[in-house]
Amino acid sequence: MSRIDYPLLYVNDPTKSRAIFNGSLYFGLPDTDPKIASNQKLVRALQEDGSLINLSQPVATNSGGNPTYGGKPVVLDISGDYSFRADNNLNVQVVYIPTVSNPEAGSDGFSGVVATESNTLTAGQVIVNLTSGLDANASVFYLQTSVGDQGFLAKAIDYSVTDSTTITLTSSKNAGDIVIARQWDVTGQLVPVNDDAEALLVFTDLAAAAASAVSGSLVAGNTVTLNGNSAAADGLGGDKYLVQVTGPGNDGVNYLDLNGTLQLALQNNYYRFQNYSETIATATSAAGVLNIDLDAGAAQVTTLTESVSSLVFVNFNPSTNHSSTVTLKVEQDGVGGWGITWPASILWAGGTAPTVTVAANAFDQFGFTTYDGGATWLGFSMGADFS
Repeated sequence: MSRIDYPLLYVNDPTKSRAIFNGSLYFGLPDTDPKIASNQKLVRALQEDGSLINLSQPVATNSGGNPTYGGKPVVLDISGDYSFRADNNLNVQVVYIPTVSNPEAGSDGFSGVVATESNTLTAGQVIVNLTSGLDANASVFYLQTSVGDQGFLAKAIDYSVTDSTTITLTSSKNAGDIVIARQWDVTGQLVPVNDDAEALLVFTDLAAAAASAVSGSLVAGNTVTLNGNSAAADGLGGDKYLVQVTGPGNDGVNYLDLNGTLQLALQNNYYRFQNYSETIATATSAAGVLNIDLDAGAAQVTTLTESVSSLVFVNFNPSTNHSSTVTLKVEQDGVGGWGITWPASILWAGGTAPTVTVAANAFDQFGFTTYDGGATWLGFSMGADFS
């Protein structure tokens, strides 16, 4: 906590050589315009009994150029470095300081850096002592296991606070598991948030989110993102989900069941691409069946080494409110002569299915889109016998 002490806070108008009377003071994140509400930091008024009261901005000044609360001069308290702006009684800016450094910013105040501490557990250990100055009552904790899964620990469910530097886990963990303590931003100084804002919880994969739901750490109404579906690096993460009471059936894409009571519901996402590329996947056939796995990629290549009698699409979006599209490059091997019998579920313009080019090493390009959850696909011949 870094204190701005009255009467030291005197704000003058440098253009008039006098106090800014009936003016407006704004305090925000460093190097921002603090008059913009989303940039503002929490400012509090120190009371005679030592308590602090949150103030709304702007903070008004009196005729002497001092900040006021309830019409009386007041001592202000702000955490960490901040930007400062003063407007005169005509709402015209007369003072702006991009960054005011607080000498105590490394204690209770902070600006852009959150203190963290890792504690590696021994077998059966339940007592975790904080040694880096973190307050157990003002920290959040999450568990990273030896296999990389991690989830937030819920107070009174997964742990209890013994004192300001110690927590006690409700159950012992495996040797090598890591409890990470993270300073909780109780004053909202790091990221400006609205009063109704909720944290975005990040999990390694679906299994980690499910484990958190089972433990009670994840509840309906939470917002979640996954770093991956079945694994963190599988390329299927990054979407945003809302935790809700289980409703529509688990379809593996739009609705993901967690613990029998809760599920993740995929939310609408809006993307603007300045540069865009697709992963190229290899589709292979076995016993005449060619599998097109959309989880592997939306651009696929297959080299025919046998004739294909059946083509199967998997891992497309099953919802009739969403479409799925994949392109397929069909190449002949060095022998050639291999054909494809297109399934009836693929509809072609004019009702006529194309014939693949069968010359050795020749290749064609096709596109497929479904608008009804995979019941039917529209097929497009995008070019034949490229050379």
